[in-house]
Order: sequence, then C-alpha cells, then structure tokens
Amino acid sequence: MWPYNIPEPFRKLSAGTLKSIALVTMLIDHAAIALLMNPVLLPAAPIYRGTRPYDLYLLYRVMRSIGRIAFPIFCFFIAEGFFHTRSRFFYAARLLLLAIISEIPFNLALENGGIFDTTSRNTIFTLLFGLLSCWAFDYFRDKWYIQLPLTAGCFAAAYFLKTDYGWRGALVIFLFYLLHDWRIPQLIAGFIAISFIGGELPFALISLPLLMLYNGKRGRMPGVVFYAFYPVHLIVLRSIARIAFGIPAV
Repeated sequence: MWPYNIPEPFRKLSAGTLKSIALVTMLIDHAAIALLMNPVLLPAAPIYRGTRPYDLYLLYRVMRSIGRIAFPIFCFFIAEGFFHTRSRFFYAARLLLLAIISEIPFNLALENGGIFDTTSRNTIFTLLFGLLSCWAFDYFRDKWYIQLPLTAGCFAAAYFLKTDYGWRGALVIFLFYLLHDWRIPQLIAGFIAISFIGGELPFALISLPLLMLYNGKRGRMPGVVFYAFYPVHLIVLRSIARIAFGIPAV
C-alpha cells in the first residue's frame, strides 16, 4: 500500500486533532468576515493603499487564506463518517438539523443581509448534500439508472439552493468517498475539485499533508462539541460585532 498511503509510523494525527485544526481555522476565517469585512471594510469602501482600512484589508486577506484550510478537512471527515457511522440515516438527519439551526446565525454573522438573507445557504447544507451523494451512489450501486440521477441530483440541489461552496464542495466529499481506500489519490482528486472552487487555493492545500498524517483514531474531541461549534461560534461573532460596532441585533 506504500504507493497509495503514507506508512503507518508517520501517521500521527487523530480525528480530534484534525477537527480542532479545522474549527480554529474556520473561526479565523469567519472572524475576518464578521469583524472586519462587514462592519469595517464594506462601509469604508473604496479602500486606498496607505490607509488604515487598507492595512485591515490585508489582515482580512491573511485571515481568509488561513481559513481555507478548514473546508477540505470537514469534507474528508464527512466521507470518513459515511463509512464508520452506525446509522447513515441519523448521520444525515443530524447534519440536516444542524444546517437548519445554523442558517439564521450564518445569515446574521456572515451574509450581512439579515435573518432571511437568500444570497447563500450555510456550509452544513453543502456537507449534507455531499453525504447524500455518497449514500445515493452506494445504496443503488446495482441500479446505475437510479444511482447516477440521484447522485447528480444531490449536486444540483447544492447548486440551486446556493449552498456555501456549492456543488463543487459536495463533489469534493464524493471524491473523498470514491477513493476512500487510497489516501494519496483520494486527496489529490479532492484538491483538483477544490481548485475549481477558487479563493486562496494554495492555503487550502496546506490541509493535504495534514490529512495524509491521519491515523484513523478518534482522538478526544466529543461529537457534541464538534457539531455545536458551528452555530455557537457564529452567534458569538455576531454578538461581538454588535457590541463593538453597534450592529443591530437583526
């Protein structure tokens, strides 16, 4: 398995460690939007070199670049979870519930358009459609005439619902699923797909060597912490923005 996987002695990172990296980098990414772009940079536009807003814009770009590390890790563990969950139905149901709960905090903290902003849907919906594409492909593996339309339908749903990262994000999860047993080809295929998403791609590639070092162990992060972090951190960021910049509650 050497041509396709990193030798076991080099695999030192548990799922808990990798998920912690994803949560921290996601927080940095979202803080850039909620605390710099929406309350400071957008009202200051146009921004010129040599000004204080321009310095903050550079900081914003650095924070967003760091944040690109998170999404591939989330996609990877959605695919991993598909193979290890006791119930794929309840796995999907948890993601759906989390996506619904997170939509208003997502709109308020990141979209800058109020509670019912329709610009895009939060990233959890993308993860959900990625999971459903894996499920449809696996469940109807002996009926390609059902398998292929349903799988494509999951990508179409992500596109038409305008989920964060869109159908390309769901495709990354699907590719991670297809190449589950071959780590290096799996990650290369995923990042080829990510290259079509755009936005600080070189920084997203940082997660590639990290995921190669995954040792298959769960680590110490409780599942409830991992799931709750997404809506909670958005609420906290919105609250900080409201206090610091006088942004209305809704």
